[in-house]
Amino acid sequence: MPSEYKRGLSPYIRPYRKSIAGVLLIQTAGAFLQVVAISLLKPIVDSSAEGYDAVYILELGIILLAVTVLYGVVIASASSLSSRISASIAADMRRGVIKSSLKNQDLGNLKTPTYAMTCLTGDISVIQEHIFQTLRTYAPMPVLLALMSISTFLINFNVGLVLVLAILLISLFTLIFSSRLTRLYQARLESMDNLNSSLREKITGAKTIRAYGGADYEKEKFERVNGTFGRYNKLIVLKSYFIPLFSTAFVWLFLIFVYMSAALDYSGRVIPAYSLVLFMQFTTCIVNTMSLIPYLCLILPQVRVSAERIAETSAAGKDYGRAGADESGDYAVSAENVEFVDRFGRKTIENMDISIPKGTVSTVLGPNGSGITELVDLILAFSVPSSGTFRVFGMNTAECSPEQIRERVAYSGNHSNIFRGNLRFNLDPAGKNDDARIMEVCRSIGFSDYIENLPDKLDSDMSSRPMSGGQNQMLALARCLLRDADMYIFGDSFLSLDENSARNALNGILRLCEGKTVLFAQHDPFTAEASQRMFFISGGKVKSYGSHSELASESPAYAEMFGKAVR
Repeated sequence: MPSEYKRGLSPYIRPYRKSIAGVLLIQTAGAFLQVVAISLLKPIVDSSAEGYDAVYILELGIILLAVTVLYGVVIASASSLSSRISASIAADMRRGVIKSSLKNQDLGNLKTPTYAMTCLTGDISVIQEHIFQTLRTYAPMPVLLALMSISTFLINFNVGLVLVLAILLISLFTLIFSSRLTRLYQARLESMDNLNSSLREKITGAKTIRAYGGADYEKEKFERVNGTFGRYNKLIVLKSYFIPLFSTAFVWLFLIFVYMSAALDYSGRVIPAYSLVLFMQFTTCIVNTMSLIPYLCLILPQVRVSAERIAETSAAGKDYGRAGADESGDYAVSAENVEFVDRFGRKTIENMDISIPKGTVSTVLGPNGSGITELVDLILAFSVPSSGTFRVFGMNTAECSPEQIRERVAYSGNHSNIFRGNLRFNLDPAGKNDDARIMEVCRSIGFSDYIENLPDKLDSDMSSRPMSGGQNQMLALARCLLRDADMYIFGDSFLSLDENSARNALNGILRLCEGKTVLFAQHDPFTAEASQRMFFISGGKVKSYGSHSELASESPAYAEMFGKAVR
């Protein structure tokens, strides 16, 4: 992980330092009120023992009641403020994860499609709960534990030594056993991520699952993933359950020792009632403060794992400088000895050299798995080359801002995501075109008839409106063409169209993009006759380039696959 992303939680906590200081002051006030309440008990108990003084006891009782109510208000205020702070920090972290996920340019290195989702739900929830519990309950405990240890030493040196020994033994035990839980926390979050991914597949792939009759198989696969997640949860609960119990048992052993020591000191004497009250308060304080040790040892590994995962997600949002484009160059795209290795270690592009002139219509063509998809991702700066130099309009994609590249490149794939909203927004999300321009583009590619038949035309809501594959494809083409770009890339953008619709759409693209750079990324040579240059790619390399007829006559591999496929 880059060093700039090893800052932990401090960037998120820093803006709330004043509020956190306020909680600590409130907690300090609560501790002071506890001391006042204990001190008020002595005259009440002594007065009762020495002689019944109803008025004096009533006055002290009223004061004690007021202090108790005030203490309750203080604790409630601390809890409320702690909740607000932890919720605000968690909200900031969620915004940070979303922002980083949106800024993530190297999509090829995403672990799973739901990694950020798991960070938003699982990891941040762990940290939010940790911050809340720490501020509400455990923040003042280190100071109280230190003061209690010092006071115990001052009262009885031997008891103080036993207290320190108990603290050390509890700390050592919990550290040893909680350290084994770190890997389980990591595995549980990874299994949660797999569970989210599996659920996402079931939702988006419902039609496919039903079509091939795979419901039973998918249910079995989901149960396996769900079982793995449940198994890690069970292991964590079982392995961590006895740690607080052991700590509590150690505390009570210490208290028994203190009680026996006190009993020996007071042997043959009457124990004052106030001393009993003080001992009860001491017992309560010991039990509460000692719970800090197992809490820290159990929660800190979880927080560390979650913080590292969030930092890893944040690391995806790298900030780039703005690089100057080489406007004097002749090429929209140029690659020199480029290699690309994906996150699985597969070399999908190998020693690729390619140059696509500005203002030309070109097609990159190849069989499935040839590296065409990876080439398009490099052009769009969704990936960066593992080695070599890749430039788009003179900009080195490994050094400049991907947004700077995408300002000049528009892309349409073979499917379009439908956004919630009306058709106008789906066609022109940036809102840079008026209705006349939108209809002109749609008319050029043959999509206007669909719009005219809608009840509300461009204002028709698309949130739940079904679209055929061809209509969806037309929407994707129109959305791309409505971008004001210098280069237009179309990736298998005619697969869902019948031959006449595909031909009309292609002619419309050529008219609308005249003078611009156009690149078709195809697995069939439908755009061959319209292209000035064809690049045949296989095995991640440019095997040959030229016109369709030249490649068909000069490249046996091309001729075998595509020589007679022009429609």
